[in-house]
Amino acid sequence: MPLFIFLILPLFLLIITVISFTGITDPNGSEKKNKKSELKLFNGKNLDDWYTYLKERGKNVDPKNVLTVKNCMIRISGEEFGCITSNDEVEN
Repeated sequence: MPLFIFLILPLFLLIITVISFTGITDPNGSEKKNKKSELKLFNGKNLDDWYTYLKERGKNVDPKNVLTVKNCMIRISGEEFGCITSNDEVEN
Protein backbone atom coordinates (compact mmCIF):
# COMPACT_ATOMS: atom_id res chain seq x y z
CA MET A 1 0.00 0.00 0.00
CA PRO A 2 2.73 2.61 0.80
CA LEU A 3 4.30 2.07 -2.64
CA PHE A 4 0.98 2.89 -4.29
CA ILE A 5 0.39 6.00 -2.20
CA PHE A 6 3.87 7.47 -2.56
CA LEU A 7 4.80 6.54 -6.13
CA ILE A 8 1.91 5.48 -8.32
CA LEU A 9 -0.84 7.81 -7.07
CA PRO A 10 1.19 11.04 -7.54
CA LEU A 11 2.22 9.89 -11.02
CA PHE A 12 -1.40 9.13 -11.92
CA LEU A 13 -2.53 12.55 -10.66
CA LEU A 14 0.23 14.26 -12.64
CA ILE A 15 -0.81 12.51 -15.85
CA ILE A 16 -4.47 13.43 -15.33
CA THR A 17 -3.51 17.06 -14.67
CA VAL A 18 -1.35 17.30 -17.80
CA ILE A 19 -4.09 15.77 -19.96
CA SER A 20 -6.74 18.14 -18.61
CA PHE A 21 -4.61 21.27 -19.14
CA THR A 22 -3.46 20.36 -22.64
CA GLY A 23 -6.93 19.50 -23.87
CA ILE A 24 -5.98 15.99 -24.96
CA THR A 25 -9.33 14.35 -24.50
CA ASP A 26 -10.06 12.72 -27.83
CA PRO A 27 -7.34 11.08 -29.96
CA ASN A 28 -9.61 11.24 -33.03
CA GLY A 29 -9.81 15.04 -32.84
CA SER A 30 -13.59 15.21 -32.66
CA GLU A 31 -13.40 18.55 -30.86
CA LYS A 32 -12.91 20.50 -34.09
CA LYS A 33 -14.00 24.10 -33.99
CA ASN A 34 -16.63 25.22 -36.42
CA LYS A 35 -15.39 28.58 -37.70
CA LYS A 36 -18.87 29.57 -38.82
CA SER A 37 -20.15 29.37 -35.25
CA GLU A 38 -17.26 31.29 -33.69
CA LEU A 39 -18.06 34.83 -32.66
CA LYS A 40 -15.52 37.33 -31.43
CA LEU A 41 -17.39 39.66 -29.10
CA PHE A 42 -14.61 42.11 -28.28
CA ASN A 43 -11.98 43.32 -30.75
CA GLY A 44 -9.61 44.70 -28.09
CA LYS A 45 -9.51 48.14 -29.72
CA ASN A 46 -12.83 49.87 -29.17
CA LEU A 47 -16.49 49.35 -28.31
CA ASP A 48 -17.73 49.42 -31.91
CA ASP A 49 -19.92 46.30 -31.57
CA TRP A 50 -21.33 47.48 -28.23
CA TYR A 51 -23.48 50.26 -26.93
CA THR A 52 -23.01 51.96 -23.61
CA TYR A 53 -25.76 52.68 -21.16
CA LEU A 54 -25.44 54.94 -18.14
CA LYS A 55 -28.25 55.02 -15.60
CA GLU A 56 -28.56 58.80 -15.43
CA ARG A 57 -27.80 59.54 -19.11
CA GLY A 58 -29.19 56.74 -21.27
CA LYS A 59 -27.95 54.85 -24.30
CA ASN A 60 -24.65 55.89 -25.95
CA VAL A 61 -24.31 59.08 -23.90
CA ASP A 62 -20.98 58.87 -22.04
CA PRO A 63 -19.36 62.33 -21.90
CA LYS A 64 -17.15 61.36 -18.93
CA ASN A 65 -15.80 58.25 -20.71
CA VAL A 66 -16.95 55.94 -17.95
CA LEU A 67 -16.78 52.95 -20.32
CA THR A 68 -13.65 52.88 -22.50
CA VAL A 69 -10.98 50.55 -23.89
CA LYS A 70 -7.43 50.87 -22.64
CA ASN A 71 -4.53 48.46 -23.24
CA CYS A 72 -6.84 45.96 -24.99
CA MET A 73 -9.12 45.79 -21.94
CA ILE A 74 -12.55 47.21 -21.22
CA ARG A 75 -12.16 49.90 -18.58
CA ILE A 76 -15.04 50.99 -16.37
CA SER A 77 -14.18 54.02 -14.23
CA GLY A 78 -17.06 53.51 -11.81
CA GLU A 79 -17.78 57.22 -11.81
CA GLU A 80 -21.36 56.51 -12.88
CA PHE A 81 -23.52 53.37 -12.84
CA GLY A 82 -23.77 51.78 -16.26
CA CYS A 83 -22.99 48.89 -18.56
CA ILE A 84 -22.12 47.86 -22.09
CA THR A 85 -24.38 45.66 -24.18
CA SER A 86 -23.71 43.86 -27.44
CA ASN A 87 -25.40 45.41 -30.49
CA ASP A 88 -26.14 41.91 -31.78
CA GLU A 89 -28.20 39.31 -30.00
CA VAL A 90 -26.12 36.24 -29.16
CA GLU A 91 -26.70 33.01 -27.29
CA ASN A 92 -24.58 30.15 -25.96
